[in-house]
Amino acid sequence: MKLSLRNRFLLPTVALITVGMIFSAFISYRYSKKAIEDMAYEQIRQLADSASSQISFWIKGIRLNVLNWSGDLTYKTAVRDTYLGIAARKAASEKMAELQKNYEVFETVVLFDKNGEAIASGTPEAIGKLKVSDREFFQKAVKGDFVFSEVMISRV
Repeated sequence: MKLSLRNRFLLPTVALITVGMIFSAFISYRYSKKAIEDMAYEQIRQLADSASSQISFWIKGIRLNVLNWSGDLTYKTAVRDTYLGIAARKAASEKMAELQKNYEVFETVVLFDKNGEAIASGTPEAIGKLKVSDREFFQKAVKGDFVFSEVMISRV
């Protein structure tokens, strides 16, 4: 089979164009894939940074709240082993129940005595039954440290 002059130029030209297009598509794919991966990585990093900032801001707010609550006269009175202290525990429990209601992030709010026993709580079932004297966060708190512990399973 003899090819005409037109076909002798046309077939190699079409083959060369096809090979060029396949090569071009492959190079474009490689660069596009890398660009998309880089964008996805950067977006995930920005999202993680944003979440970290929000969590830090939230923890600072909770810390400030707890520091303010620790200065509340009701709580200071409730930890005393006096008649007035025992009477203040009911008011402290009521305040804590309100805190639990308003701050939905808290499962329960509990006030412990120096022995680690629950003496007031927004969850009445915890009073007298919950003890944390063996927990590391309590031992640090008794020494006067402000403690944020790791997440743990509640005993309530």
